[in-house]
Amino acid sequence: MGQSIDCVGVTKKYWRSEVLNKVTVSFPTGVTALLGTNGAGKTTLLSIMATLTRPTSGQVKVAGYSLDTTAGVKEARQKIGFLPQSFEVIAGATVLENVEYSAWTHGVPASDASHMAERMLKEVGLLERRTIRARKLSGGQRQRLGIACAVVHRPSVILLDEPTVGIDPIQRIDIRGLITTLGKTATVVLSTHLIEDVADIAKRTVVLRDGRMVFDGYTRDLARGAQNTDGSGPDGKNLEEALMELMT
Repeated sequence: MGQSIDCVGVTKKYWRSEVLNKVTVSFPTGVTALLGTNGAGKTTLLSIMATLTRPTSGQVKVAGYSLDTTAGVKEARQKIGFLPQSFEVIAGATVLENVEYSAWTHGVPASDASHMAERMLKEVGLLERRTIRARKLSGGQRQRLGIACAVVHRPSVILLDEPTVGIDPIQRIDIRGLITTLGKTATVVLSTHLIEDVADIAKRTVVLRDGRMVFDGYTRDLARGAQNTDGSGPDGKNLEEALMELMT
């Protein structure tokens, strides 16, 4: 089995509202940014790929497993690490206990959970804080804990919904570095509205507008072949201007 995500003709409707309209896109190994304004369908698409929501029509495969069947969903969930924009930690538990619990819920044997949790905390830079209560973490540390919980079971597909929102610029740089590292061996889909996230870590970008895909390609191509030292393309557009034009 591979580790890509393949969506074909994915449509999602809620009553009379169509949130996604025949979206066909593949996410390969590496970091892909998923962009769009509020209501564009980003979170809905992430939820479908995370097996939390079923599409109204269309097919989705995650790591080679079809989400059309119960067996496929069960297998795919073992390959997925998902960090929603709003997530809960066990505030009264230690940092290590939070990650150990997440490992257990993702099917890691109890005998391996502590070792894997400590290894993951080392990777996200929280090993020295493993014995403190989660409630005492800063915003950036809490985000790193959330990522550790999402990927402790070593998933091949990682879905992140706005992981750098609400933290200071220095911590944001740390989170971007961590995401870049994850993208070396896994398929990472990063839903974000921060242009600097896209410019710094996403090799590919997918843009949604009103539930439809309006761009799918290399980030460097967004500004129409940006070649100038100021980041602008031949027509003077920079990455931010190109993205805003696509999204609105």
